[in-house]
Amino acid sequence: MKPLSNLLFAFFWLAVLISGIGCDKQAYYPAPDGELERRSEEIRSFFMSVEPAEGEDGLRRFEAFMDEYRELHGNDERTEAYLLYYFGYLNGLLQQYPQTLGLYLASYELAKAHQLRALILELTQKLIYVNHVLSAVLNVGEMVDYAVELANSPPADPFLHHLALHTKGSMYYYKQNYTAAIEVLLPAAAFFREREIRQKQLEVNNLLALSFQRVDRYSDALEYLGRNQELHQISGNPIAISQTRGNIAIVHARTGNFRAAIDSTKVSLAFNDSLGRRVVAIQNIYNIATFYRDSGNPDEAIAYFREGLDRSLTIGLKQGVMFNGLGLARLLLNSGSEDLAQIRDLLDMAYRNADNFEQSDLYEDYASAMFRLELKSGNADEAFSWHEVYLVVLETKYNLERQAAIDEILVENRLLSSQAEIQHLNETISLKEEAQRNLYAGLFILMTMLTGAAGATWHFSRLSRKINRGHAILKSQNQEIVDQNARLVQLSEERQRLIKIIIHDLRNPISSLNGSLELLRDDRLSFLESFLEIATLSVSRMGTIVNGLLELFKTESMDVCNELEKTAVDDFLKGILKEFETLATQKQQSIVAELPHLEAVTHQKSLQTIAGNLVSNAIKYAPAGTQIKVSVQTVEKGWQLKVRDQGPGFREADRKKMFTLFGQLSCKPTGNEESTGIGLYAVKTTIEKLGGSITLNWDYEEGAEFICWFPYLRPGYFQ
Repeated sequence: MKPLSNLLFAFFWLAVLISGIGCDKQAYYPAPDGELERRSEEIRSFFMSVEPAEGEDGLRRFEAFMDEYRELHGNDERTEAYLLYYFGYLNGLLQQYPQTLGLYLASYELAKAHQLRALILELTQKLIYVNHVLSAVLNVGEMVDYAVELANSPPADPFLHHLALHTKGSMYYYKQNYTAAIEVLLPAAAFFREREIRQKQLEVNNLLALSFQRVDRYSDALEYLGRNQELHQISGNPIAISQTRGNIAIVHARTGNFRAAIDSTKVSLAFNDSLGRRVVAIQNIYNIATFYRDSGNPDEAIAYFREGLDRSLTIGLKQGVMFNGLGLARLLLNSGSEDLAQIRDLLDMAYRNADNFEQSDLYEDYASAMFRLELKSGNADEAFSWHEVYLVVLETKYNLERQAAIDEILVENRLLSSQAEIQHLNETISLKEEAQRNLYAGLFILMTMLTGAAGATWHFSRLSRKINRGHAILKSQNQEIVDQNARLVQLSEERQRLIKIIIHDLRNPISSLNGSLELLRDDRLSFLESFLEIATLSVSRMGTIVNGLLELFKTESMDVCNELEKTAVDDFLKGILKEFETLATQKQQSIVAELPHLEAVTHQKSLQTIAGNLVSNAIKYAPAGTQIKVSVQTVEKGWQLKVRDQGPGFREADRKKMFTLFGQLSCKPTGNEESTGIGLYAVKTTIEKLGGSITLNWDYEEGAEFICWFPYLRPGYFQ
């Protein structure tokens, strides 16, 4: 009877285990304060009843409602926080932003005092926008950190978590980190759409569309704007429809459909004028001016820029003065206007009305316009100074664009990884459900076989092990397929992004060269040597980037499999080092080689790429009077190549991006040499093709030491 008693005991615990499946759910957070929730909904309902077309009358009607509501509920501070929030929201819709900012801040302080988490998150997201419009000086980053911490603190609430993602996305967008914005906004958009939270859907979709547009992903931008258009048609909100139409117009312009962009924006302008929405109307006018300018119609563009500037001056809108004034000045310069005094006044006006102008997107245009203005005015020294400023701004801009393109690759890879994980999770759940069904069936059969318990136990155990092995194999195969598919998509995406990065990297030196050559055409200038130096450096940098990329593509396409040959590694490396002796001597450095005789099967072109890049980097980053040591030795199951220098070494922050393509590391070349961020990536890629690995010796503190390990190969090793 012992087998039977064991089986019954096992069955009892198995039944207990099965009964617990699916019972691990619990409430995410305690029930909210019903009374406060009811009041906030009442306030929101009245807010929704106020039409923007009512203008000041609508504001007065809401103020009267606030007074009555305060009397009714005894000036409760939590209720007051919601009253101030919605009154600020209403002022924002009417574009009375100074009042909006004050009301939001008052509401924010009350919400913080009473830990109204959802309201704090909503206010933080709205304050980010108002702060941007008014060019205010709120510490937005600190506010966002606090809001995110609050959202993620117990009790957990998935709605608040995704509200925090929306808030972070807003901050990233207005800081012009569009790739980061997309990454955090995508899951927020999916969450609000799945739960049909319409208002949040609209806000997140709009922000996503604007972010996609900024990184030239126009089809994605139109997709999210289209979703909003469908939602707006249902609600019939004319302001929201107008905003979406304006954003779609911008995407049309980016894709070259200027006629559609202009017509659509003119409809929005007429609508906003009819409601007295002066700020948005000025934005419409500026957009129409840029659409006319970019479509080759300067006369219409000038007329709209002038109208936008006049309206901005009338209402004291600093951003409108800055944008329209600068746009008008640049267009007058391009059209050959000789009224240089007017152009100078416009540029001065734009500068005076800009906050942190040097950090804005427009400073490049401003520096370029000042350079051309001074050149036309015959002020050679000032023109040269502004040209230098322009080159610095251009360099910074393209570095940011390149980093954004790299970040986009990383984001895409993370999204692909997440998709693969989700797919694998779904497959696992499916297999688990199938296994559970089989288990129930098996238990049913088992109950009928209790009389032959001992034999049934053995048979069931054997069958169970067999099923588990098959399950494990199937699971492994499924995961391999998922991983392979994800990798193929990832490689395709990386190629596309790489092309974008190459374009950004080459555009900068070309622009620098063109600007310098423009100055050279003016025979009144006496300082040609400075410009020739800029042009020479630009061409040199362009050559460095192109040669580095060509070398990388050449390395990736090398036929390692069929070109392995037995090589005297020591003699081969001596030949490589000889090529670098002159370069090292110029920097007062010495190369020390410790190369005992070593023969190995390798791919000589790959070894040349590896050693050449590492030695070149050592010379580039090490100071004068130092040694660069190159050595080889046999180790277990292979051999090592070490390259050691006495330079600045690397920081902990460099660890993750050291071997990435275009990785920007902390150390700087000691002789103003060019650094492309290609070399270490090429080295790692090439070593891995040979079946080896590369590491940095983090224990070496006097510089940097790279250790390359190679397995012992034989001809035909990879076949």
